Amino acid sequence: MAVSREVELKLELPIAETARLLERSFNRLDGNQGIKQHLVSVYFDTGKHALHKHGLTLRIRSGGKRRVQTIKAVDTTSACIFDRREWETEIKGDKPDLIAAARTPVGDVLHGSRATKLLAAIFKTVVNRTTWNVKQGGSEIEVALDEGRVSARGSTRPIAELELELKRGSPTDLFALARSLDCVKDLEIGVLSKSERGYALLNGDEPRSFKAEPIALESNFTAAEAFQNIARACIRHFRLNEPLLIARRSAEPLHQARVAIRRLRSALSFFEPVVTDRKYKRLKRRLRDVSHQFGEARNLDVYIAHTTVPDVDKGGQLPPFALKPVRRAKAEQERAYERVINTLQSKRFRQFMQDLVAWIQAGPWRTSDEPESQTARDQNIEDFAACVLKRRRRKLKQHGRHLERLSPEERHRTRIEAKKLRYACEFFSELFAGPQHRKRYEAFIAALGDLQARLGDLNDIQNEQEIAAELASHKATLTSRSRVGHAAAAQLGDQNKRTAALLISACEAHRRVLDAKPFWK
Repeated sequence: MAVSREVELKLELPIAETARLLERSFNRLDGNQGIKQHLVSVYFDTGKHALHKHGLTLRIRSGGKRRVQTIKAVDTTSACIFDRREWETEIKGDKPDLIAAARTPVGDVLHGSRATKLLAAIFKTVVNRTTWNVKQGGSEIEVALDEGRVSARGSTRPIAELELELKRGSPTDLFALARSLDCVKDLEIGVLSKSERGYALLNGDEPRSFKAEPIALESNFTAAEAFQNIARACIRHFRLNEPLLIARRSAEPLHQARVAIRRLRSALSFFEPVVTDRKYKRLKRRLRDVSHQFGEARNLDVYIAHTTVPDVDKGGQLPPFALKPVRRAKAEQERAYERVINTLQSKRFRQFMQDLVAWIQAGPWRTSDEPESQTARDQNIEDFAACVLKRRRRKLKQHGRHLERLSPEERHRTRIEAKKLRYACEFFSELFAGPQHRKRYEAFIAALGDLQARLGDLNDIQNEQEIAAELASHKATLTSRSRVGHAAAAQLGDQNKRTAALLISACEAHRRVLDAKPFWK
């Protein structure tokens, strides 16, 4: 049985024309027409998906008369870089070889149970693959263009993707080859493996959005390795929500995509001593600009929801004079979404995402020979995480002093510090997983969540007031202005009462955060 480690970059193709352009490009690079294969892969699991729950897949792939059983250890935080252990065995027949599987992690999952008798085919993929061997720099890269489908329980979804697998050489060359394809439009960073597509099809309905997934960090990781895992998980979170946002133009995927960007920006701040190089500031500025675009649309989503929902709940309707600002807000909302989607679909943004992934995996920061950089990269992640968490807690304490007296701008700064501390806790929580650590973590994160929620509500009120003032400044008749003014005054009174109550709750939550025992000690 062959055991290997697969390092692969995945790109998604939206249309058949893109595949034809790529095929012509690689024919020129390789000097031949590529090797054509028709591959059928059948995936096996128990009825309760025991392998999937343990991060494993077992498939039998047939190409002609050959049958190969492959077991892979799946890492869902890997995003577009699939760095996975895999075990391959050539077998006879179409059923799993459980003797060979017993010598892999599958054996640990199925050992001593009846699960071996319950393994069954659960879905399959059928693809037409064209493969080229391409030299890039000093590296050898296998390029596979797959077009086909995944099928489960009578449902089918198309597959169209490009896989670049590093056979020998440097990851830098892998990304250089991907970057050379920028003349082919509509190539997107891929974050889903074929097995994930199959399990998603089994689960039925497509989620309205995707939340951030837990990040598995190991105590023996260096700070550099931990950063790569965290950053790739943020990109995966973003890319899972991006197509939903483009297709639906709705608040949930927009919010989650924005959260993914904020989490990545926070990770860049936490790991600044580790990853600072000549590209660091440019990449961070670009993420900030995109985040601001998302923020404009998100603020309008919240304003419209808070303005219209209460009236609907009461079974009434907004009065005619109040409809104009709402209609204007909805028009602004549509324009804000249009700007976001235009950005996401632009060639410049797709290239930026590829450059960002390349930098995370093989940027100049990875090979800097400056002593300070080397020391920062190689430090143990537990020690690094404890320092980050301690520093972020101290900053939240400083910014939150006398919270009830702070201006809206100062409260917003405190809110940002609370978010950053929350993200740091989520990033590093798996490093402190003992019973006492876990109990402290739950108390700490609960208090922090309350503080973040109260400060978020206060920030929403401030944004609503600013948006309302801007909308009210548009041309209107004197009468309608007067009526809107009276309505706005009444609304302002309600908001002031809410603000006073929220400030009391926020001060209490801030005190509980500071009183909670740090879980990282």
